Amino acid sequence: MVTPSPDRILLTRMNMHIPADAPTLSVLHFPFAKAFTEFYSVFKQAYQYAYPEDKYTPRLPRHTLNGALLALAPSLIHGFETKSEWNFSTWKMAAFTRCEDDGRTARDFPSVEQMADVITLWLGRWSTTWRVEEVLKGDAKDAWKALLEAVANLPETEWQHDISITDYLTDIGRDDGMAYRVLPALFTRKLHGTQMSVSSEHQDYLITWRRAHDSADKGLYVVSQPIRYGDDCFAYRLDFRLETQTGRVNEQRKLHPWMFVKLSIQRYVTDVFRKGNDRRNGSILVGNNQERLCGWDEDTTLVRLPIRKQGDSWTWADGIGELLDTYALRRLLPPDTVVQNPVRYGNYEAASALREDEYRIVYAEGYKFGKSKKGRNHQVDTGTSLLERARFLEGVLGLLDGWLEKDTSIPLDFQTPGKRASHALMHHGDMIQRDVKGKKKAAWCAALALSLKSSGHEQVQIAILCRTDEFRRVVQAELDAMLIGAHKGDTPLVTIMTHPISPLLTAPLDPGDPDNRLPDDKKSYERRKKHLRQSYDQKCAEWSGFLAGLGWHPNARRLAMIDSEGIDRDKMHPDQSIKGAVRDACHRQDIQSQFLIGNFKKDNNDESKLKPEAAGRVTNAVGDLVVRQQAILYAPPTDLYLLAGVDRALADKLDVIAFCRLEKKGKTNLHYALAVRLRADGAVHVMLPDGDTWLAYGDAMHQVGHLFSKHRFKRLRGASVSSLNLESADLREFAQRVFTTHLDLNHLTLAVIEAAAWRNAGGYDESKHGWGQLKNENLASQLDHLRFTRLEAIARSASEITHLLGVIRLRKDDETPQYITADHFASTPMRDMPHAAGYVDETISSPFHYFSAAALPNFQKEQANKKYMGIFKGDVRDDSRGEFPFKHPQLIEMVPFFVRDDFRHDEGLRQLCRCVHLLRHSPSFAMGDLLLPYPMHLGQTLLNDQLCIVDADD
Repeated sequence: MVTPSPDRILLTRMNMHIPADAPTLSVLHFPFAKAFTEFYSVFKQAYQYAYPEDKYTPRLPRHTLNGALLALAPSLIHGFETKSEWNFSTWKMAAFTRCEDDGRTARDFPSVEQMADVITLWLGRWSTTWRVEEVLKGDAKDAWKALLEAVANLPETEWQHDISITDYLTDIGRDDGMAYRVLPALFTRKLHGTQMSVSSEHQDYLITWRRAHDSADKGLYVVSQPIRYGDDCFAYRLDFRLETQTGRVNEQRKLHPWMFVKLSIQRYVTDVFRKGNDRRNGSILVGNNQERLCGWDEDTTLVRLPIRKQGDSWTWADGIGELLDTYALRRLLPPDTVVQNPVRYGNYEAASALREDEYRIVYAEGYKFGKSKKGRNHQVDTGTSLLERARFLEGVLGLLDGWLEKDTSIPLDFQTPGKRASHALMHHGDMIQRDVKGKKKAAWCAALALSLKSSGHEQVQIAILCRTDEFRRVVQAELDAMLIGAHKGDTPLVTIMTHPISPLLTAPLDPGDPDNRLPDDKKSYERRKKHLRQSYDQKCAEWSGFLAGLGWHPNARRLAMIDSEGIDRDKMHPDQSIKGAVRDACHRQDIQSQFLIGNFKKDNNDESKLKPEAAGRVTNAVGDLVVRQQAILYAPPTDLYLLAGVDRALADKLDVIAFCRLEKKGKTNLHYALAVRLRADGAVHVMLPDGDTWLAYGDAMHQVGHLFSKHRFKRLRGASVSSLNLESADLREFAQRVFTTHLDLNHLTLAVIEAAAWRNAGGYDESKHGWGQLKNENLASQLDHLRFTRLEAIARSASEITHLLGVIRLRKDDETPQYITADHFASTPMRDMPHAAGYVDETISSPFHYFSAAALPNFQKEQANKKYMGIFKGDVRDDSRGEFPFKHPQLIEMVPFFVRDDFRHDEGLRQLCRCVHLLRHSPSFAMGDLLLPYPMHLGQTLLNDQLCIVDADD
């Protein structure tokens, strides 16, 4: 019997009831905004004149200043935060108003004069950075002198006190979005220092909450005291996040927000810190148990400061440590001291009378620590059980004295049927199971033939490029299973060939230094970059020649499975990876490629088998190459639309178009987009921003790869690379062009777009804005138009777009809440959803809101066992099964708009949302449901596959 998904679920979003006597705010606008604006205008002009090839003028490192200010005054809600780095008039900091003993005089904390000293030191450090120093000694000399004089004189602003926090509750658009910081901070202040008792089936937990800053720009949360588990430590973490919902408004017709409450696990390093993640800083939570500087602060809020590896040593990152050490009376401990003995400095016993500073290294996946040279992972895995989540939230709501009130539950609309309902709901694991009547083989061959037809190819040719015979054998066996006979017979659809890889081809890039030492000076750094660039070009040419000579059949789709054991070695620096060069070469030969490390660990009990994790790695890699990169579904999506309740005539001609976007900030500065069209018969095509025709998925993959290669070439030579640096307005105009020019008039279309990726504005210049209609404050009042700008709109009644059924806006991640699978804080364990399901949010009548929930992934089945459903993270188990991570699928919010009249009713809106909900499936993704619907997933993975090309030297 199939276990149904719950009839209702309760979202962990809360109504706020903040009393009138709640703490007030003190706000300080940046006290030197006018002086900084005048200086930066001169500096920018002088810098661009001196270095015209540099597209980006160096900005003042605001995160460094804010990190230092938070470390000196942890009671601040945030430092000088704003949405605009360069608009100094919007920089402001906030704190809760604190009064002297008489209760009337507000304390200026910290004072403007104290901050001026830090700002002066901060400016001094920035003035010595590369290229900046030369400009400040040249054309910007006088402006620089004037700026320093202004900071040394009277400030332009002073602290403003006793600002009511309830003002932000009734108008969250007020004051540059400060509500999104100060309202969550209010609840962390309310909880700071409080205690509550929570009971699991195994033990009682006395939880003491403590405030912490995630970083200078990510806001506050609270953590419990450290909790011991075996040899390791963790803490419960509680985040508050202000979110809005389109159509949910107050009496003044302003958005009426929710407060999302999220429970998670924060783990700490408890032994010698061996290894962080490549190209990623570590971080330490620092607690001041006494003032770091006299007269500043004596607050016990933990502040997260970044550390980075420099050679064999760890240092404070972003210049924050050096800035503090120059100014503060008591220096930070060197990170090297902390990482060698984390327990000594972590205060993991949470001694209340401790007067020394605390340093807790925050653990993240990929870190290694411990006494052995290889290190180990953390003993505590991520996630919490649903019962654990419910009981913590119940305790927290009790501490908040009615300031937060839980929401009502939302009802079930639709449960995804089992895989037997359609081959379109099957993944490759289902397809390669016993097939007595040959129906699965027929379905697979039909899907592959359609994919070939839509791209103009006649057959598929797969090259296994291997370093060892074992790699060939393992991959061949997986291909034999996954192809279900499509590579056999007199006229096979797929042919397979094997070629060895020369060790010279897999040698890492040459940095120009036999010892591969990272340079300290700029000249050596530039020389190293040049060597790596030349080595990349040479490696790409070598691989291109090798690939061209493999004997490809004419008019065959080319796929390559590449043994990457010699491509990404642990011992070499990430700069030396040749993965980007190899993928670049593959695109030049029109080859779709997949990398697989040929280090296969054998099962301890049976040498003829691989360990489960190794076998899973092989299956996923082969599935990605053979299924996802060919954009295959095992049956037409028409089947899915019929299951959603859509009638046959419409389902047979429905196109689903998904808009996809990639943004990567840093040295690469990528901002690119594309649209993916999934036809009712399963054919997949792609539209590029500068294209005028739909391309087959594989052809688009190569074209995008070529664009990334050109981007890399131009970037490393200082040339303009605007083709992959789209403005927000470019994205909006691209979407507009697809809707108005590239829809098939002989088909019906349902469009899907992610709000966060496409709605963002670009300052005050509307010509640079994104698609603002997608914002919560706009969408509810613009449901019957496609409004791309204030002046450009298409009405629903327009005759030229009657074949567009509607657009569905998606939201995910932090914009959707956690949940529990009960309509109350249950006292008994709760099950995860065994089947994907859709829920209708009845909180507001318009616009229609739908929540799509994925099923519990296959690899998480253990957490559905009654023995573990009620386990708390700190419970000591009496068996030998070990710890496992709790993972609960997140919710995806769907809001249909611009809906055609024949679907503008409750059932019609549900049908459209169900279609998208059912597309959260991929035949190559055996572990569970997709986060994004299939065509959007195809577009995002296509873009992400190319990142290794541009990341080679970063």
